[in-house]
Amino acid sequence: MPKCTYCDLQWSWKQTIKKMFTLKHTLECPVCGKTQYISQKSKKRLSLLNMAILLPLLLNVFASTNPLFIIVLILSLFLLSLAIMPFLTIFSDKEEPMW
Repeated sequence: MPKCTYCDLQWSWKQTIKKMFTLKHTLECPVCGKTQYISQKSKKRLSLLNMAILLPLLLNVFASTNPLFIIVLILSLFLLSLAIMPFLTIFSDKEEPMW
C-alpha cells in the first residue's frame, strides 16, 4: 500500500482506489492534506497492468474462441487489476514525467 511522503501514513486500499479514480493529477493525504503524486515507476507499472486487460483480445485474433469467454476474461482481469492496483502504487512528493 502507498505511504504519504510527508506524514508516512499508510493509505488503506479503499482510500487509494477512491483517490486514484478522480480526474485530478494530484492526490491529497487524508491526514496531513499535503499533495501527493504517483511516482514514475508506479505509472509504468499501472500502465502495463492496464494493457494486460486487453490481452484476451489477442487470444480472439489467433484462436477462434467464444466471445462470451473473452468478455468474462476481460472483466475478470479488470477486477483483478483493480484489486492489486493499490499494492503497486508508490507516491512521490513531486510530479515526475512518465518517460
